Amino acid sequence: MKNNYSDRYFLVLYFHHFLVDSVRGYFVQKNNAHFEIHHQVIEFDGDPLENEASVLEFSIPEEAYRENETLRSIALHLPKRSGGFDGRMRFLQSTVISEAEFNDVLETEDKRKETIREKAKGNRNAVIDLLEKQGYNPIPSDANEFVWTAGCKFHGGKHFMFIDTRTNICSCPYGGKREHLGE
Repeated sequence: MKNNYSDRYFLVLYFHHFLVDSVRGYFVQKNNAHFEIHHQVIEFDGDPLENEASVLEFSIPEEAYRENETLRSIALHLPKRSGGFDGRMRFLQSTVISEAEFNDVLETEDKRKETIREKAKGNRNAVIDLLEKQGYNPIPSDANEFVWTAGCKFHGGKHFMFIDTRTNICSCPYGGKREHLGE
């Protein structure tokens, strides 16, 4: 991982994922009457990537785009997505926010999610106990205080499923299967 990245990027983030680590650079591209915010993987498992295709994140009409305000807003929103499918984020460099600002948002979001998980633990019920006994390893989600995740019972635990402790419904996000467990 190098320290200084091209000033083409207004934000550079490191993503730590259990499968692979990567570095993404975020940049602006003008396209007709829109400004587009793209990200591009610039390192993959420690190796630099060249000419990697970019991914469009946002398209903003020219009249709504205010460069510094828009880019700061996006850069301060991204840490709220840390820990999801892409893995945990870490600040590397930016021309629009400081590392302290990024980390403050990350810390605030971590606390918010932990509060939700603690509330979900308080809503543990017999269905969660049953799924635990069956080996699906349910854990409280940070989606809301009534949602847990567990290995998917519909697909042999190959991915996760959701459990709503209010309705006792297990649902697979990949294929739409649902089942009511318990009373």
